[in-house]
Amino acid sequence: LKADIKQIECNEYEYYQNDRWIGFITNQNTNYSDTNKFNEWINTGLSEHASIATFSKFNLELMSIGAPLWLIQLANNAASDEIRHTQIALDIANTMNHNDNFCVKPNIFPSHEINIDGDWNKISLDVAIGGCFGETISALTMESTFDNIIDEYIHSISMDEVRHSALAWTTIKWMIDNKQDGMNMDVSDRKWWERQIKNRKYNAGSKQREIYNDIIAAIVDKLWLDV
Repeated sequence: LKADIKQIECNEYEYYQNDRWIGFITNQNTNYSDTNKFNEWINTGLSEHASIATFSKFNLELMSIGAPLWLIQLANNAASDEIRHTQIALDIANTMNHNDNFCVKPNIFPSHEINIDGDWNKISLDVAIGGCFGETISALTMESTFDNIIDEYIHSISMDEVRHSALAWTTIKWMIDNKQDGMNMDVSDRKWWERQIKNRKYNAGSKQREIYNDIIAAIVDKLWLDV
């Protein structure tokens, strides 16, 4: 689920609160008026906005399976990261808006219901697919070529994504180590990971295939180590 965008007057728009960032992003020389990139960064911002909800749900799911407080704290920190990512992405989008008469922000998030039922298998699959695969690939393929302060902030986002990826792998390791005997949990089967990696490599680009082969496969091998 994602929110749509809301147009507001730019004097009502709230930028990410950092003096150096605001000084750069509000300078008229940074207005690139690039419609394609404007739309790309809006989509990025709305995806990051949706991730705030994803991590909030993840916190509840961790609580539903009795996860330790240190793991819940890491998930809570990740949700805070996504708030910052949303703001930065939309700040970048608004510098590329060809229409100076309005800026964009997230609109109301769609109403929906969630079910927190402590299902170890479902929770672990969501973490593995969205975090271990999704966040790892995202973190290691994020690129920026602005040649200015924007690059610094995109790099900071990629470093946050690395931590989110690590959180996902840590969660899976904790769940494998703490699941009850006889409990069905797909991610506790090495063959599940092997199938996933094989299938995901099939349509992946060369850089992503390297990540699957050299990084993700190596991390999977560590899931069954005693630590």
